[in-house]
Amino acid sequence: MSTTLKEDSDVLKGHVSRASLNISVCIATHERAQLLESALCALKNQSRLPNEIVVSDSSVSKESEAIFQRFAQMQPQIISKYIKSGRKSLPWQRWWAFCHSNGEIILFLDDDIVLRGDAICRLLQVYEQEASDAAGVGFAMAFNDGTLPSKYRSYERWLGISELPAGVISNGGWPTSHVQLSTVGECVEVEWLWGGAMSFKRSVLHRIRPLSHLYALYDQGVGKGEDAVLSNEARRFGRLLLLTGPYALHPPDETAYRSAYSLYGFRKGLLETWGRAHAIRWLARKSSLCLITWMRHVSFELAFLGKTIALAPLQIHIWARLGGTIYGVFFTMMHWKQIPVTPYIDTIVREIL
Repeated sequence: MSTTLKEDSDVLKGHVSRASLNISVCIATHERAQLLESALCALKNQSRLPNEIVVSDSSVSKESEAIFQRFAQMQPQIISKYIKSGRKSLPWQRWWAFCHSNGEIILFLDDDIVLRGDAICRLLQVYEQEASDAAGVGFAMAFNDGTLPSKYRSYERWLGISELPAGVISNGGWPTSHVQLSTVGECVEVEWLWGGAMSFKRSVLHRIRPLSHLYALYDQGVGKGEDAVLSNEARRFGRLLLLTGPYALHPPDETAYRSAYSLYGFRKGLLETWGRAHAIRWLARKSSLCLITWMRHVSFELAFLGKTIALAPLQIHIWARLGGTIYGVFFTMMHWKQIPVTPYIDTIVREIL
């Protein structure tokens, strides 16, 4: 399904046919107004403009709202909707934005992602011309300095899944990274999509329904793997395809662009134990492998924290994370059998604190 050189040339020159599908871009944001502004600027410069942009904002400040309103006034050809979210959790905000959208294709975009000018055109081309049976199409993550993420390979070697193809979910419930895939613009079938820039058909999202357990975990600040969980549910209704070229650009420096949803210290330890256990349970094909996968992950986490403390023993947040990890291990082992088998049931996930 590779894009031909002629197609690439036409797209870059702006010689594209008008897509018949309507597409809504749904962005969840929290206290990152300047990054949101860059994301919106990239959207208005698309060779194929989105039909609709919906921003779900859980910020306390008014800066993001002001930036979006200015954008909406300057782009009257795009339907623009700004909605406040009373919940900060990322997967809920995405669903909240989806509920206020109207497009046939829903593109979930993080507020720190800048799309290349032909990204939406290429995305719709896949749905219309190459894979009408696709449930979802996403973009691989590329850093805006031209580099690619590389930290995941050590995890996969430790977990014993480094020999699996890129972009699949292991039998034990661990998603392998997309990094091994080529970056020449090919469209590759995968088993999960990266949450920073992933799209689904509206009909598929309606069939999935709200993932209540997943949202509850994120409300507690211990949710993990929401993109893989959503992708895994969508895959029941069609194929998932990944565009591997540098279409969706992400800031490379995580210290300069701190994630709006990332956690540190004690809560981070809980996330990597109790929260991760849920994601593994929901993604695994063989329940007998869930605990093995989780224990290998926990051992990696403890080894990483031990090494970090040995090199920099005065970092208080690392000690706090170690405490949260140890507490989370015991809590998870005590309540392992009570982890729900699906993310759907409308009951409250057990509070860890």
